Amino acid sequence: MLIQMATDRKRLTDIPAQILDLERSLLALRSEQKAVQERLDSYKYPVLTLPNEMVSEIFVNCMPPYPLCPPLTGISSPTSLTHICRKWRAVALATPRLWRAIPFTARFTPLPDDYEYHPGDDWATRSGSLPLSITMNANANDFLPAMYPAVFYRRARWEYLKIMALPSSFPIIDGPLPALRHLEIHPKAAPPGGIFKFDDLPQLRTVVLREFIGEKAILPWNQLTSLTIDAAMNQCASILRQTTNLVHCDVRLVCFGFDEVDDRSGSHIQLPFLESLAFKACPDGLGRQFLDTLTLPALYSLETEERCLWSDPVGRLTRFIARSRCSLQVLNIRGARMIPDDDYIFCFPHYSQNRLQPATFSAVASR
Repeated sequence: MLIQMATDRKRLTDIPAQILDLERSLLALRSEQKAVQERLDSYKYPVLTLPNEMVSEIFVNCMPPYPLCPPLTGISSPTSLTHICRKWRAVALATPRLWRAIPFTARFTPLPDDYEYHPGDDWATRSGSLPLSITMNANANDFLPAMYPAVFYRRARWEYLKIMALPSSFPIIDGPLPALRHLEIHPKAAPPGGIFKFDDLPQLRTVVLREFIGEKAILPWNQLTSLTIDAAMNQCASILRQTTNLVHCDVRLVCFGFDEVDDRSGSHIQLPFLESLAFKACPDGLGRQFLDTLTLPALYSLETEERCLWSDPVGRLTRFIARSRCSLQVLNIRGARMIPDDDYIFCFPHYSQNRLQPATFSAVASR
């Protein structure tokens, strides 16, 4: 008993000394921790030293070039830039150019009656007052204006509009579209018998109309400088007679179902400013007189398929060039061919062949 008491008294005098040693060690560690933290706080990541304007420009160049639309989510979306750090989030949200190209994709399932929100609504707000590029891709038979009221509310800022949807989903827009420069329509089914119409498009210059939608469209054709269209021969001719200011044209002549197609040449179509023309036909033989209907004095580039020139491709080309009195510089004959390359070169000696691929004759005028 006496021995145990003596041991405890000695231990009691040793503990404070050990506590003091530990406190000194802890104080030294805390002092070292503070010094390390101060050094870390003094470090600057090079990217965080850049001015906000430069960071904003880098962000914009990380996105697809306008008017292409980035995805709403994922690494290629501008939303990913808001998840890196507080500074980047602030810069991204304050950069309207990141948010001006907006993809609207409908869900496969029906939308609820109380649906009022889409991420693109936020994008449209962040874009400030900039013109917008809008892509609408409806996977269901939903009416687009009812699905995305926020973007339709901002239609005065639409500059580029691409619609991929069932014809029944196409928007009916009563008001003007004062900023619209480019309109592209890809119907996901054959268009109905009605007329597809946009009113008051003072800036419209470029149009892409696929799958016979052109035959149902009423547009200010005389304003256009570029047209890409799928249409029957007679409908195409009717439209081209109105597009007197075209500079670029890409035509696919098609026969829809069992519709009877008028392939007669009719009166000549004169397009005084057209510089490039590409046309093809489906099925074979359709559009064999298409080139005979055209007079294009400013034509610089012509691309077609030999089957579109029918039984006398060289003669048809010769007559077309002579009639148009154009200074054609680029001639591309694509697809399956019956006429050898040497025959083209012999008949057009002022052209030098600059690229030859299987089933392709491509030549550029000699300087």
